[in-house]
Amino acid sequence: MVDEDELDRLREERMNQIQNGENSSLEDQQEQAEKQKQQLWEKAKQYMSSNSRERLSTMKIANENLAMSVAQQITMLGESGRVNKVDDDQMKNILKQIQKDKKQNQSDIKFRK
Repeated sequence: MVDEDELDRLREERMNQIQNGENSSLEDQQEQAEKQKQQLWEKAKQYMSSNSRERLSTMKIANENLAMSVAQQITMLGESGRVNKVDDDQMKNILKQIQKDKKQNQSDIKFRK
């Protein structure tokens, strides 16, 4: 028969195994997400001029989610053949379009007194 101390030790050991397994899975997911972001970034760079790359890098520092949306848009445009190289003016237009779409998707909540 197993005594109380042995049971507690086994439970604690099992809990550590479970926690370590979950942590490594979470780390794997985070690592995979970072790889995907990096791949998207590298693909987008192929379709951008040096000025637009600089603008997007600056944007990434300020708002990474917005920059990744722009990078995704540029990648889709480039892969579909609709653009060869995105210059600074085109980058501004893409950014304006994304901002416009974002504003349309936000709902206005009004409170009445």
